[in-house]
Amino acid sequence: MDFWSPDIHFIMTFFHVFAAIFWLAWMVFIFFILRPVATHVAGEEARIFMVHIRRRVRKFVFWLIPIILLTGLYNMHYLGLLKGHSLLNTPVGHRMLGKLGAAAVLFGIYYLAPFAMGGQLCSNESGGKSKPNSKAKKVEVLMHLVAFTAGCIAAYLGITIGG
Repeated sequence: MDFWSPDIHFIMTFFHVFAAIFWLAWMVFIFFILRPVATHVAGEEARIFMVHIRRRVRKFVFWLIPIILLTGLYNMHYLGLLKGHSLLNTPVGHRMLGKLGAAAVLFGIYYLAPFAMGGQLCSNESGGKSKPNSKAKKVEVLMHLVAFTAGCIAAYLGITIGG
């Protein structure tokens, strides 16, 4: 089987989409379901629980990112979008640039989140006993909303590219 065949492209696209959906689903689960439920649990228990869950998810997402990047590069090559002319001078190329920008925002937030506010996000993942302040909570909410929005934009632009 040829490495650049439509069958391989279909498989690569499947893994690319599956990895992206899994990551977005975890963001929705943690932020919109788990976090509100944890507010009804005693303070220290909720913090320990959230830290544990987030660390497990981050370890898994750490492996999703290379899958997304490698399958995305394969798909870009398959669609002919690794050539500068195609990327810069065609509508599909412009959508791909938008998708890459949105993905860069998502990846950037993922890698910067543990360091935001000196590690004092609402979950207090640094392991300290201090209570997070209102500003840290607002920064965490904003980062989640921006990351999720960027992920949805990247997914939408990926769908419009097709292939």
